[in-house]
Amino acid sequence: MLEKVELESRGYNDISNSIEEWYFKDKDKILNVIAPPYGSIRALWSLATELCESNKKVLYINSDGEACNKLIKLMKSRYGTKKYSMMRDEVFVITENFELVDCEKVCRVKEEYDLVIYDDISNYSYMSKIEIRNYLYYIYKRTKKLLIYSIEPLFDNIKVIEAPDFETSNPFVEPRFLTTRIDLNNDIPYLLYDYLNFFKRNNRKVVIYTPDVIKNRMVFDYFEKKLKVSNNIKVISIENEAELHAIKKLEQIKDKPVMIITCLDSDNFVSIKNMDAILYFADNKKFNYKTIVYICGIVTKGGAKPGEVLLVSNEVSEQMETSKDIARNFNKIAWDFGLLK
Repeated sequence: MLEKVELESRGYNDISNSIEEWYFKDKDKILNVIAPPYGSIRALWSLATELCESNKKVLYINSDGEACNKLIKLMKSRYGTKKYSMMRDEVFVITENFELVDCEKVCRVKEEYDLVIYDDISNYSYMSKIEIRNYLYYIYKRTKKLLIYSIEPLFDNIKVIEAPDFETSNPFVEPRFLTTRIDLNNDIPYLLYDYLNFFKRNNRKVVIYTPDVIKNRMVFDYFEKKLKVSNNIKVISIENEAELHAIKKLEQIKDKPVMIITCLDSDNFVSIKNMDAILYFADNKKFNYKTIVYICGIVTKGGAKPGEVLLVSNEVSEQMETSKDIARNFNKIAWDFGLLK
């Protein structure tokens, strides 16, 4: 345990020092930190705090309200109750020198900043790399330095450093491909039966992602009516946000396996612990590499013993291959930092 704590502390300090050296000494205007989804961005707060205390202006960009709420609490605990919070043209002012804005509202920003932080790892954003670039092109002209946290480089020919998730010693879950010639509209591959039996024996929670409502109902009917899995597994279908209230009850089930079949996005299931994920029709265009990588991130962070991410499809798509390459690189980074044995 002591060795892990020392490695974590040294690793955070290495990344934090690299960020500060880039800001104060490097001529490059952009720094891109490559890190796993849902990982910690703690290493950047030393610089952000130092700038705020030196009366420099910092803007934090994110696309998730929950991540922003956590940040607000962090900054208020740092600066105390004498500072204030307010809205100005949909830019949330946390302190006189620290502000945050939703990524989609970036074009409403009119101020100039000493540092802009774009955080694309604390939550899943629906924007593609090209869409993110367009927003960052706008803010690039309004800051002295731009710090990006993302799962991959967002621009070509910029300074990049790689950072693992120091808050876990588990390997990043890499997706497994399960390809078959079977018509997935009518049947499931035999190997998937073996996985389902494993999930059942170990009382795991399994989220089966489907591309749309029609396929969701088809998969649910197959598991319910043909396989009759509900005889020994709690099975529910979630097709819309109004049905998400069922998750809290499912999270409390400890002595029975749970299966959720859904066509909703993965961010709705971040809170589920000890989870496995199956992407059914994984070669469907809905499941791009970013979506797959963030599902892997949820499973990685979901408990002491991370589960599996299975991609079930008739073909291996380019998006599936890219997701596996990105996931494998996260484990290489963690290995290089000495976090994996």
